Amino acid sequence: MLTAETQPADNGLGGKSPVVLGMSYYRAEKRRDPVTRFFPPREDAGGSELRVLQQAVEELGYDTFDSAQMYGDSEVIAGDLVRLYPNKELVVVTKIGAFPTETPMEDIERSVARVKTTPHMMIHDNWLEMKTVDKTFEALQQALRNGLIRGIGVSNYNMDNLELALKVFGKDLTSYQAKINLDNPRKDALQTLLFCEENGIVFMGSAANNNGEKNEETAKYVDPIVERLTEKYGASKTELSIRAAVGVGVLPVIQSKTPDNMRKNIAAPFIELEPSDEMALTDLIYRRYAMVDAPQL
Repeated sequence: MLTAETQPADNGLGGKSPVVLGMSYYRAEKRRDPVTRFFPPREDAGGSELRVLQQAVEELGYDTFDSAQMYGDSEVIAGDLVRLYPNKELVVVTKIGAFPTETPMEDIERSVARVKTTPHMMIHDNWLEMKTVDKTFEALQQALRNGLIRGIGVSNYNMDNLELALKVFGKDLTSYQAKINLDNPRKDALQTLLFCEENGIVFMGSAANNNGEKNEETAKYVDPIVERLTEKYGASKTELSIRAAVGVGVLPVIQSKTPDNMRKNIAAPFIELEPSDEMALTDLIYRRYAMVDAPQL
């Protein structure tokens, strides 16, 4: 179990917060440049979004943020935040590749300029559909050598492509991001999680605060184990999902927009579970993804 005493000094990306604050909700399609397909810098840098993020940094201890070119204003807002704290080591993860181009180095440089720091740079799986994928891999390696980025990661790769990325990048491949939570349709999450663990790659669990519910045409499903544990521990399904992700070695990426939810979610990794309940959540993840028995804790 993660506790304040056993929390690692580094979350694997260079930050200290036990969860990453995702910024995928900062979209403003009406401001997309029709030519470059990027979002121009905002003029309202002191807006409400930035004030909430300042509270996340100053009061709640967040220091690691997940942005992307495809996440609307996220890179610009992350850059605004970094600029406000020149004496803090804020870590920004960003992604290229949602809109593949023939000039990957320019894409990298544009993102670095927007976030105003040396980010972890991830390549989205869209690049694998392009003939320029080799050029993009080379550009990322060059950016790392030149100090433009602090690490290389990949996002939403399947197992075969994750193995390819490791073969190309070697020890420079530091992170992998994919969905993993208590109710996730991505069926290779367990396989890629174990691969990352074996190779020292940080598994960033996107949608980690999925609340364990599945909306179907006829009914809303809540797993009985999750429902029982929410009542037992007085925790929300979101908090238990984050706790379950941490329990299997994942660095959760959570989507929170309000200070109250941010406060709850950054505390979720420290929920004290009885061993049998810890095992129940771990087993739920393993069985849901692979229909195999979970390892003994």
